Amino acid sequence: MKYADLSTWLENDAAHHCVIEERGDKKNLVKIPYDDDVDFLYYQRVYNGNNLSRTQAFYYCGLYNKLDGKLYDLQSVLKGKLPELDSGKTIRTLQDEFEAAVRSFINNIVDNNVDNLRSPFFENESYQQKLDHFKEYYAEAVIRQKFLDGESADDVKFQCDYDCGRFEEAQMIRYLKYPTAAVEEAATGYWQTHQDDMLLDLYMNDHVRDCLEKLETKEDTRFHRQRNISKAINESGAKSVNVTIQRDGKDFTFKYPAFNLGCNAYMDYHSWDMSAKDRENFRNMFEEGSRFYPQEITAISYRGKTIYEAEPWRVEDIPDEDENNTMKM
Repeated sequence: MKYADLSTWLENDAAHHCVIEERGDKKNLVKIPYDDDVDFLYYQRVYNGNNLSRTQAFYYCGLYNKLDGKLYDLQSVLKGKLPELDSGKTIRTLQDEFEAAVRSFINNIVDNNVDNLRSPFFENESYQQKLDHFKEYYAEAVIRQKFLDGESADDVKFQCDYDCGRFEEAQMIRYLKYPTAAVEEAATGYWQTHQDDMLLDLYMNDHVRDCLEKLETKEDTRFHRQRNISKAINESGAKSVNVTIQRDGKDFTFKYPAFNLGCNAYMDYHSWDMSAKDRENFRNMFEEGSRFYPQEITAISYRGKTIYEAEPWRVEDIPDEDENNTMKM
């Protein structure tokens, strides 16, 4: 039998074994029913005759879904041999598709509204502690990153984090056969056991939204400056730029990698990324450690053109306690 003839064999429930031959290479192909609608496919190399061998190993090579007539999770021996039947989906892609469908189902139910969930939250001391802990230790980093990435309060939405873990065969086969029912069953189970966690996420999002709204009403904070610096750098396409900072009334200009200024990874920049000479001059001029900050940058130039400029930061604005309080409201 040639590979082109396999579709007839796959559709024949009475035929469980066939021999595929291509360019002198023979393989035994075996169908093993998982249930009435799905067959698992295995192959065994043929060395003598056309019979199966009790001493040769069998290797999994895919599965066949009779309901849609498609092959899934094809392994190398069958990949590319039956393009008209190949779904192109592996177990991994099926799992990703399934999890995404469950998340979407849950997101639509929650709809960013705490009223769509039951509310025993504040009766549960551990969840209130988690919310307080988030506000105290993690909210600032989340808010800062969203602000620097250009997200607004309207962009902060609940996103279900459903993960089925290991995609068990029974669940995978159920999804292949009845995708809508499988998704609804998984979503219902998740909904019944994770409402408190989802409610916690919603309250965290409320806090982040409130802080972003208040931050946006301000005109010149260290966060605004870092966002403006990042935007200027990323729009310039520069690899290296000239940076001028002002500290203690003293100006210092040096070359610096553009990527470090544009990536928004931290709230400060390290002198280690300067040239050795600039780094030495920096540390001789300023005794306050080896870092400089977005609010200290007064100018950035690239190829002789100024791409960012700001007024010197006022001493009374450091530290920026008002911003820190905004993050912990």
